[in-house]
Amino acid sequence: RMRNCLRQKADTRSCLSYRLQGTGEITNSFNFLEVTMKQRSTFLALSGGLGILFGLPQLLMPAQMVSTFAMELTPGGILFVRSLGGMILCVSLMNWLARHAEDSPALRAILYGNLCIHVIGTVIDVLGVTSGAGGPQAWGSVVLHVILSGFFAKFAFAKIQQV
Repeated sequence: RMRNCLRQKADTRSCLSYRLQGTGEITNSFNFLEVTMKQRSTFLALSGGLGILFGLPQLLMPAQMVSTFAMELTPGGILFVRSLGGMILCVSLMNWLARHAEDSPALRAILYGNLCIHVIGTVIDVLGVTSGAGGPQAWGSVVLHVILSGFFAKFAFAKIQQV
């Protein structure tokens, strides 16, 4: 049936979205690989807001922010955390500004870039927690990175529904 769908549609994403019902009839009643522009816009706005919540404290009070993970910073470490906070704010601004963008290669690049940031962040945070460097509180960061990775993957690879 998938082969028939591919012959008729020539769009793999559309064919993957179909599912079999009990009657054997192929329907398009549930489609994980399609999202609306409003859903994507809302998610980009929320990710921008989350970035402000995490980036601003790292920029303005890095020692206090990092102390929640049971770590202490040297003066060089404070500078590094501030730099990271600035980068988080910049990515958040980019997400906020892209929230109403039409589907384009540039918007996909923003989504792929965010996906990479959160996948790599997940790996780094897991290594930090398992090595004992991050403290058990860092599991919250792991969970947040996994959730954001899932949503950025969905929006990066999804087909936009024309409403």
